[in-house]
Amino acid sequence: MAFDISLIPTDDTSMLDFQELKNELTTQGKMAFTVATGSMEPLISAKSEIIVAAAKNLPEKFDIVVFEKNNELICHYVWHVNELPHSNGERIINTRGLNTKWDDLPVLESEVLGKVVSHKIGGLTRLRIGLTKYYQRRFRRGIIGS
Repeated sequence: MAFDISLIPTDDTSMLDFQELKNELTTQGKMAFTVATGSMEPLISAKSEIIVAAAKNLPEKFDIVVFEKNNELICHYVWHVNELPHSNGERIINTRGLNTKWDDLPVLESEVLGKVVSHKIGGLTRLRIGLTKYYQRRFRRGIIGS
């Protein structure tokens, strides 16, 4: 099955199914993709190219990953890796875009294609994300505001 992709491979691999694409990435080591949306702006703009490397280990908080959900490739960052595994033994990863205020649907380890190696979330962006989440939680609890 071909993908309805919001992340577009820059070569002729766009007609591969997810497992074939994952195998191809493992064989090549790295692949280039073009991002179709602005969900990771300002760090990664729509129509910009990213380089994705095969994931050799579990992604960590703030790693930028490419994963498959509903036959679509998505490029977002890791917000949280759950300590308790899914019933099938896989770890559950929560991701989000820089331009979204909510978590994506949970992603299983097997749904991760790879890690983006051409872009990284820097310290100031991490601080901004952390402070935003902190104040959102406090505001929802009624601690801030009237």
